[in-house]
Amino acid sequence: AKTMAQDLKEPAQEAMDNVKATATDAAHNVKAEGQNAATDVKDRATDAKDNIQNT
Repeated sequence: AKTMAQDLKEPAQEAMDNVKATATDAAHNVKAEGQNAATDVKDRATDAKDNIQNT
């Protein structure tokens, strides 16, 4: 029984590591997307402000 538990432990650990890595990647992607969106909004706001001042 012990060896079977040991045999199952490694793939389970590996699967968990994969899940963690995937979640970490996803979090980084979301963060990057969010930062890009924020920068985009700032740029548009600046453009709008410039347009108003130039009018």
